[in-house]
Amino acid sequence: MEADTLLRIANRVQAVARRAENLVFGWETRKRISQRLKDGTATPADLVRVAQYAREKGYFDAGNVLFWISHTASDEAWETTCADPTLKEIGEQIKAVEVREGLGEDEEFIPDHPDVPQDWKALNEEYERRWNDVYDRSFHDFLRRYGEDDIADLYLNNRPEWDRLYEEGRFACFGPIPDPDEPAAETEGDTPSSQVIPKHER
Repeated sequence: MEADTLLRIANRVQAVARRAENLVFGWETRKRISQRLKDGTATPADLVRVAQYAREKGYFDAGNVLFWISHTASDEAWETTCADPTLKEIGEQIKAVEVREGLGEDEEFIPDHPDVPQDWKALNEEYERRWNDVYDRSFHDFLRRYGEDDIADLYLNNRPEWDRLYEEGRFACFGPIPDPDEPAAETEGDTPSSQVIPKHER
């Protein structure tokens, strides 16, 4: 039996176990997780269990649940992708070309510019492909590990609906994204966690 098949089976078993845990999500467990949330020491598992519990109790609608669980999965996938050794190696090759071409520390090529070196363009495309592959795989693995097959399938097979529910949940939690052309009050607008993800660093 191939390793990928064994991993999928293991994830399914773990997912069933986690769902069973949520059925006996007792007061003491909720109290411990609540304290970790206040302390800022909550784990991804804590955040997912809270969202799943809220869904089971009817406290959260589909958009809220999808947003919080997907947001947590995204954070985990982001960290996994940033640590990918192949991406780091490609990033170093890209940086070497930029140094060769005399670019400063805070400068980078515009990918579609006709004067961009071909080796830099090829490396940049390889970097983007690798980034997307590692990120998507990590994102899906996280969701399936916690028994969220429906969210994973929606992300993979019906992205417009996933986007709609994600935005619905984000809006419910943080409100509208501020208009960049209008000055926002210091106490209004999105929190940092809901901002557009910045360009990833190499």
